[in-house]
Amino acid sequence: NATDAELERALEELLYLVEPIDNANDLHTLGGLVPLITLASHPSPGIRSKAAWVLGVSASNNLQFQTTLRTVAPQIVGLLVEMFRDPEETVSGKALYALSSLLRGSEQNLRDFYSSQYGGMKALAEVMQSTSVSNRLQRKCLQLVSDLVGSQEARDLWRRLVAREATKTILASVLKHVSQGKDWDLFEKALLAFHDLLKADIVQAEDLAQAVQDMDGLQVQLAGADDPEREEYLSYLRALVFDVQKLMKEYLYEGDTATEPNDEL
Repeated sequence: NATDAELERALEELLYLVEPIDNANDLHTLGGLVPLITLASHPSPGIRSKAAWVLGVSASNNLQFQTTLRTVAPQIVGLLVEMFRDPEETVSGKALYALSSLLRGSEQNLRDFYSSQYGGMKALAEVMQSTSVSNRLQRKCLQLVSDLVGSQEARDLWRRLVAREATKTILASVLKHVSQGKDWDLFEKALLAFHDLLKADIVQAEDLAQAVQDMDGLQVQLAGADDPEREEYLSYLRALVFDVQKLMKEYLYEGDTATEPNDEL
């Protein structure tokens, strides 16, 4: 009989309580996990988002909780993918946070995310291509792309389970943010995600023709950028563009090198 406001306050308190791993692992023993999962489907966006947030905090770097959660709710990845598609960004953002926690280091959760049944990669591409999503959420999506190729095991799983067309769609979504280059922080996340995809040897040379032109243009744009307060950051971005150019040219023109960034321009 609790009101929505009371439920939200209870979930906010629970957020702090589950930060210690031992407390998170006691959540199911004390009878709190099943109601928490139920609240993730509550009509109130505020309650849905906070329930996902608690799940994400509990699962972060906590294999025992992740295992318990999968046992209690075998379709948890599918539920969070659906929440990630929620039009309320407070919900989709916390669902993405929970997904990131669950996917890190869990082969079975990654398999579920990549499966056609749950469509995690399709949902990720849809959100990244959306023009109505905030830059903040876009940065989190780009970070997830980097996380998905963050280890050799994760890269191998991507190669085995992710369809070629899905990889191309994710790459196109990443490059969209690289080419726009209007928000430097978003641009950095996109460039890092592109760098990580190249290092993971997941993309193919035929995917990079337009990206080469984009990188050349960005190098010129960054060379002409003038912001004394952020000069150190801009120098870092120039070096990052140079590193990406080198990786691309290893794909396209074996033995060629990119032009060194010139911070004096």
